[in-house]
Amino acid sequence: MLLSMGATSEQRPVRVQYGALPYRVDKDRSLEILLVTSRGRGRWIIPKGWPIKGMKPAKSAAREAYEEAGVRGSIGGKAIGRIRHDKILSDGESFVPCELVVYSLKVKRQLKKWPEAGQRELRWLSSVQAEELADDEGLWNLIRDFAPKADRKRPSCTTGEQHRGVQNVPHAKVRPDNFAPRYLSACFLCFLRGILGNKKPACKGGF
Repeated sequence: MLLSMGATSEQRPVRVQYGALPYRVDKDRSLEILLVTSRGRGRWIIPKGWPIKGMKPAKSAAREAYEEAGVRGSIGGKAIGRIRHDKILSDGESFVPCELVVYSLKVKRQLKKWPEAGQRELRWLSSVQAEELADDEGLWNLIRDFAPKADRKRPSCTTGEQHRGVQNVPHAKVRPDNFAPRYLSACFLCFLRGILGNKKPACKGGF
């Protein structure tokens, strides 16, 4: 997927950058995305940078996320998108046409100290808020495309999902006053799944 973040006004060699889209899933199973500000103009972007010698692209992206945002986690093995943009150089006038290759980063730790702490503002946002705050159209589209894939809700008993091996017994039908063996089996499977997943039993019908 190639997304445009503004037209390149001059025909120059395109340089490659690697970036990370840091995300996490909260207690309500809702997706949150981490954005950071650029050091120059304070634009809301994702951690990104030039290739690091000796590192694979995904590892370079993870390194940028650590240096710019102080987060560590599991980096995706495949790019989730490519964004074309013009990088403004330190003189504030010159620019370099770039293609930003983006990898998803599932955040597991947020550190208290990191190389660029205090140089950027960080903000965890819902996918909708991140789209609104992101500085460029290419990043909006990237977030919009990524959110449905990452925002997976854990199935609940009240959704009517059926247990494997229990025919025609949706979770929502399990009730305390119904002790038929097949209903108990369905609810017990739900209870076990809750324990194995280190979660409270999803069934609200009562086992």
